[in-house]
Amino acid sequence: MSNNILTGLVHNQSIKYGDRAAFSFKCGQSDEWADTSWTQFSKDVDNAAFAMDIVGIEQEQKIGVFTANRPQVLITDFAAFQNRAVPVSIYATSSFEQVKYIVNDAAIQVLFVGDNAQYEIARQVQRQCPSLRQIIVYDQEVKIHHDDQSTLSFQAFINLGQAATANCRQRVDTRREQASENDIATLLYTSGTTGEPKGAILTHSCFNAALSIHRERLESISDSDTS
Repeated sequence: MSNNILTGLVHNQSIKYGDRAAFSFKCGQSDEWADTSWTQFSKDVDNAAFAMDIVGIEQEQKIGVFTANRPQVLITDFAAFQNRAVPVSIYATSSFEQVKYIVNDAAIQVLFVGDNAQYEIARQVQRQCPSLRQIIVYDQEVKIHHDDQSTLSFQAFINLGQAATANCRQRVDTRREQASENDIATLLYTSGTTGEPKGAILTHSCFNAALSIHRERLESISDSDTS
């Protein structure tokens, strides 16, 4: 079993907490908060992980995440960890040139985008970046171009994972079990305000250490607290 805390975190917490809320988010334009349970979160992560295998994402490959904060980002990141793939976050307000630079520099093959503005930039980038072969769109309101044969909605992406074969599930399980603390967990790019953005490599051992020290120091916080 992997010794990476993040790789198995959602699955382990779903066993422990089941239908308790893992996180909450505001739905659409309303002020109502909707909960996602640990059980549902774990299912979504598994299905996204299977879908990543189906669309050809392999271990050590880079995937881009170009969006504002939203629950689907959590699902994408933890699904990537299960495949030993590397999520690369891109600022939601990045320009075409900034996104193009990071996609080329990291050789990103699949780019997850949030809204229509980010989708339009992604399409421009795709025309100029040979590595970028697929776009996945989070926002259901985005209008995918009629001539765009390579873009999927996030729901269609999840549906792929739900229909995964036994062989696909086994490949993902094997990757998860083989995950090492020396695996790259993420690339963090600077904003590029003083030159070209620079990517900092963070391995899973960095997150293991950070989580361990949090557990040691934050003694007053329990699983009954909400932030």
